[in-house]
Amino acid sequence: MGRMKIRARDGAASRAVRADDVGAYVIPPEHAVALTRSSLLPIVPACVAVRRASDDVRALVMCVLAVVLILSSVAHWRAPRWRGFARWMDIACVSACVGYGCATARAVDRTLARGWWIGVSIAMCAWVTNHATYARARAKWARAKAVAEEEKTRVWRRLALTHMVGVHFMSSVSATWLAFGL
Repeated sequence: MGRMKIRARDGAASRAVRADDVGAYVIPPEHAVALTRSSLLPIVPACVAVRRASDDVRALVMCVLAVVLILSSVAHWRAPRWRGFARWMDIACVSACVGYGCATARAVDRTLARGWWIGVSIAMCAWVTNHATYARARAKWARAKAVAEEEKTRVWRRLALTHMVGVHFMSSVSATWLAFGL
């Protein structure tokens, strides 16, 4: 097949993508630009944790996990392939961060721990909702003979916004809340 250029709206660097590879993306790269940028949000809880308790090992572990999460998320969202290695690394890093956050939440003040549990619950609901929406849209597109690009664009934008606010922002808020307890 031929190659086509995918260019982000804000003028980010173009990537040449094989035309038959476009269906392999979780979300097309031009719609994932904002997700790539919002992947930097975990730096906030890392900075808070180190600032509040620089001598506490839990804060340093939280900081290291946040940096690894940032690296894996940026790698994934730059070219978000459904079966890509970066996606699975991102999922593994998110799982490690959530597991560590849950263990840490049991050791901090109850009020701060509640903020963690509520924020993580909202982030998980947003993630599940996005996957359900994605699965429904893909099934609908597979049944349809032709799908308008406007409909696909609307779905991609909704998925990106929900993931950016519900998952990236809420998980960073809840982790920052937890970091105040260290």
